[in-house]
Amino acid sequence: MTEPTITASEQLAGKIIQRLIDEKLLSADDGKKLVPKMATGKVRAEDWRLAVEKSVPEVSSDEHPS
Repeated sequence: MTEPTITASEQLAGKIIQRLIDEKLLSADDGKKLVPKMATGKVRAEDWRLAVEKSVPEVSSDEHPS
């Protein structure tokens, strides 16, 4: 039984997503869902936004310089 071949795009997507998980910008579950989309270039802005908003605590308006 042979293992599926991992493409260079999948390897790169996996490394990028893992870094975002390590930096606590994505959850492991959301990262796992984004890898195939990222590898095929089908990740949308909404996908990133939802995943990051779920992982990063909301910053109050006091903390944002105007």
